[in-house]
Amino acid sequence: MSSQRVPITSSSLQSLNNQSLLRGNNACITSTSSHFRNGRSQSPVPNRGGSDGGLSQQGTRSPTPSREDVNRTQEPRAAEILSRPLSTGELAFFDTMATNARLDTAHRGYAQFHAEVYGNMRQHIALSVGLASCVFNVSNLSTRIDRLSGKLDTLIGLVETQNQTLSQNRLNVPSGTASVPWTCSPELHVGLIILFCFPSPNIYHLTISTLSQEMINELATKLIRLPNLESYTALEMNNIVIARSLFNTIKTRINQQNTSWLDQHLPARVQGVHDTVGTRAYATCIKNACKHSREQLHYLLLTGIHDPKTGEVLDTPVPTIKTLWHRIPQPVHGSRIWGSSSIWACADKHLNSLRAKGNDFTVMFYKIVYNQDLEVFNGRNFFSDLRENCEFKLPSDEVVQTAIDEE
Repeated sequence: MSSQRVPITSSSLQSLNNQSLLRGNNACITSTSSHFRNGRSQSPVPNRGGSDGGLSQQGTRSPTPSREDVNRTQEPRAAEILSRPLSTGELAFFDTMATNARLDTAHRGYAQFHAEVYGNMRQHIALSVGLASCVFNVSNLSTRIDRLSGKLDTLIGLVETQNQTLSQNRLNVPSGTASVPWTCSPELHVGLIILFCFPSPNIYHLTISTLSQEMINELATKLIRLPNLESYTALEMNNIVIARSLFNTIKTRINQQNTSWLDQHLPARVQGVHDTVGTRAYATCIKNACKHSREQLHYLLLTGIHDPKTGEVLDTPVPTIKTLWHRIPQPVHGSRIWGSSSIWACADKHLNSLRAKGNDFTVMFYKIVYNQDLEVFNGRNFFSDLRENCEFKLPSDEVVQTAIDEE
């Protein structure tokens, strides 16, 4: 009886001691242990047949889960890991991608929250929710665009209806009261010339007879020298409107007139909107005035002191000596280049004679002239007083030599 049991026992021991089966079951056991995270290992059911024929093609059969294990896989426990922080390398890669996408702080945090979701199924759920959020926002945006489009269509319809009404009203206006294109009135045109142009024979015929040339010259000389002007003809620079241009200054001065005068001389307004053609013609008149004003600037000499056309002495204080020094160099330079027989050529000849007499003589000559100019050009004297009390003569050689000896 014992001899019959020996083969069976040896066969069972051989099957239990089969190491190849354990090596073949390694992958399955590892997968099972990673699937269940309760800290306990799942033991496989041993093969009672004791031979390889009872095993599957992969080397072993999958363990049969209990009812408790099935319930645990369907309902996640609170102890399971739902998300994990990104590692250093992953966080660096995430920051690079977020920076390239130009995400703000809120969307960067939203993206990082989805990136830290742990588990394939949970990542799938997070991606589904994110896509649903995008579809929801796009749907809301589409609804808003549809509403705006409807309001825009309504507004366009109202404008078209109003234009048709205005066109019909124009057709119903009698022919005798038809609108006439706006033109610059003589009074307005003369006002522009008086305020901002130096008169010349080409434009003087536009003035009315009651305005004398002396009056025009005086006003032009006083107002063309406005110190705060930034440009004469330019309206903008580098796509920026010049606020204190001559063009804007003229418009500001005209707009200071009373309402009745403006309604009479400026382009008419229909329901608060200026006539386009008339406004363009009005701007052209001002631009032409600016152009003529700039072209006639070279006629001005001794500004604020003497009128070279009529010889009239203006009733304005003389400038300071520093102001005169600032104005003199440019015309002096041009005269030296283009004229050898002008007053500046005589001045150069006299300066050469001063240099030949030595440095002491030259310095004393300049000093005497400078002291006289300081007394005369002080910003308070008037030109009429200067002609009576001052003699504009250069010091003689004897006066200069006497001053040198006294020092």
